[in-house]
Amino acid sequence: MSPRRRRLRSSYPRELTQLAILLAQTRGRRDVAAMLGVPLSTVYRWLNRHRREPAFDVRHGGESMLRGLVAACRMHGVRVAGTDALVVAGMPPHAESAAARPVGAGGVSDDVRRRLQLVRDKIDREYFTHLSCDEFGRIASMSKYNLINRFRYVYGVSPYRYLLQVRIRHARKLLGSTPASLGAVATAVGFDSQSSLSKSFRNIEGFTLAEFCRGVRGAAPAARDAHRAETAQSLSQSL
Repeated sequence: MSPRRRRLRSSYPRELTQLAILLAQTRGRRDVAAMLGVPLSTVYRWLNRHRREPAFDVRHGGESMLRGLVAACRMHGVRVAGTDALVVAGMPPHAESAAARPVGAGGVSDDVRRRLQLVRDKIDREYFTHLSCDEFGRIASMSKYNLINRFRYVYGVSPYRYLLQVRIRHARKLLGSTPASLGAVATAVGFDSQSSLSKSFRNIEGFTLAEFCRGVRGAAPAARDAHRAETAQSLSQSL
């Protein structure tokens, strides 16, 4: 790595690090890296450092803290994704209901936001069932493609990706708090199979399900099951 690149990567403001840590409570590492325009490896390094030496209490994070960190980053000359979408998408679970209803900005009417909120609420309540964009369109009274574009504009992700994020969030909780098998967890959060869970987990989190299981369970069977599922998926794709 060149000296110039090293200097650039060491010059991130402290507020950007805190913003990444706060966003990572509800979003995958890969998403956080894309939103903040930093390498995925940098996000991992920040989160590992925070686990060893917590920089702040993430439980106290809320809309005001997120907006403050975004503003501070911009003062340092760091370009951050659209504030409204960033704040809503990154809001910790206890504050989501209050922040998911921004009004009057960005050319999206209050009525459209209300209808999009109905879709989001549907996902939050019934993530473990079979859901489709066609059904979301009916709920929001708009075409599927209009729904996808507006949902992405307001929340920063498509409805389907938000559904995956919610399912993976609940899968992480189950894997960290119960001895349930990977197949049982996959079914409980709405995936058709263990391999679908493994594929989506890596897509959202940026690391494998086997790695996560080794970290939270420390149990060889869980990690072995995840490894087998990922191996079977790789073999099926190569055939």
